[in-house]
Order: sequence, then structure tokens, then C-alpha cells
Amino acid sequence: MSHLKMLIFGFAYGISSPIPGFDGGTFFILFNMYERFIHAANLRNMRKKLPVVTPFAVGCVAGLLSIGVIMMYLLDNFQMIMHFVFMGLIIGCIPMIYRKSALDISKHKLKITNIIIFIIALATMLLLAFITTDSQSYDYLYPIYDVPMPLAMVFFASAISSVGMLIPGVGGAILMLVLGIYTIYIEALATRDWLVLLTLVGGMTFGILSGIKVVKKILVTYPHELYCAILGFTFGSVVVVFPGFAANMEGLLSIIFMVLFTAIAYLFSKKGI
Repeated sequence: MSHLKMLIFGFAYGISSPIPGFDGGTFFILFNMYERFIHAANLRNMRKKLPVVTPFAVGCVAGLLSIGVIMMYLLDNFQMIMHFVFMGLIIGCIPMIYRKSALDISKHKLKITNIIIFIIALATMLLLAFITTDSQSYDYLYPIYDVPMPLAMVFFASAISSVGMLIPGVGGAILMLVLGIYTIYIEALATRDWLVLLTLVGGMTFGILSGIKVVKKILVTYPHELYCAILGFTFGSVVVVFPGFAANMEGLLSIIFMVLFTAIAYLFSKKGI
């Protein structure tokens, strides 16, 4: 990719990062780049490809800082529509994930173990759907420097959440909701709280570098089984993101936008980049 394309790609990634169910691995699934991302993501490759990684990182930071205030505004004022957009983006990726999984009976012999993997992944996400914090509540959780959420807890919670970024359908934002730091994440972006942001970034970096080897090993050894799990996580994340429905104009617009973004996501994931 050219440097400008990597800058734009990084900006788009930064914008998508705070979206529950769509951040991280799902973004790379959308552009059909998940396997390339997993194989390339290590310190040695990053050092070799620094001229390419740098514009991506700059774009990512710019996207994150740009989306904080915008995300809070959109979710506060168009909560149903935005969540249906997220659902559309996730649903549009499902056909491509299915084709890569061992559940595609046109390419693979169906095994009971693969079905079990899919069911466990789906059940995990459905469980998360019942225990996640309400994503539309954006009350500030500070003071975080005291109790209820010291910086050390923010660091380790973001490290755990970042592992979810490597798994499409799970995503870091959903785990942030579960661990209670999603509001801190969004508001730190919106208010430019650099101490909290650096803590979050440090935790995410630590988590990604720790988890990438495990995911890469599974991708090499059990690629189709991994995609069975990803398929289950992806189906389940639709339930996590679903905000409820109202039979009014906003509900109609929500469905229209969901269908539109489902089509967009499907075309991107089919074509790649």
C-alpha cells in the first residue's frame, strides 16, 4: 500500500476502534486482511516495515482523537440508528467468514467438533450480551485516580480488552464494556485526558503483543476451526450490539441504514482492498 493509502486506512481503523462488536479484528475481516494482519503483527516485522507502519499509526491516532466527541454525540442523539449501522457492518462480514470456516459444507466435511466450536463461541457472546454494561450510558466515571478505577486497573483491563481486538466478533470495545472501562475510554478520547489515554494505549500494546503469538499459532495450525469460532463470535456480537427497536421513523431509518451498511460491508469483505 502507498503511504497515503496506509494513512487513510489507519484513520478508518481509528474511527472504527471504539465501535462495540466492530473494532479490531472485524475491521480487518471487512477488508479481507485478517490473516495478513495476524502474520505481520510482531515487533520484528514492525521494525522492518516502519515506513509503512508509521502512516498507519498516525492515521489511527488521528481517527481515534477525531471520533471521541463525534461518537459520544451520535450515540447520545442517534443511538438506535448507530447501533443498527454497527449491526449492518458486522452482518455484512458473515458470508466471507463462513466461506473460510470449516462449516462451509461446499468445501469441507462437516465435523461435530467444528459445530461445537461454533456453538461455544456463540454462547460466549450471548452470555456477554447479558452481562455487558449499558453502552449508551456515558456518565463520567472519574475520579479514576482514586477508587473506583485506579490507573493500574485501567491498564490491566485495557490489556485484557485488547486481546479481544485480535478476535473478530469479540472486539476490544465489548470487553471494555464488560470490564467497566468503555466509558473511561470514550470520555478520555473526547476530553483529551492524556494520562488516561497513555495508560489505555500502554495496556492495549501489552495485550496485543502478548496475545498475537497465540492467535497466530492457532491460525497456522487450525485455520478453519478458528474461523468457526470467529463465525460464532460474529453472530453473537450482533446480539450484543442490538439496542432494541421502536416502530417509528427512527426505527425505519435504522433498518434502512442497517441494510445499506450490510451491503457495503459485504462488498468490501468480498473484494478486499
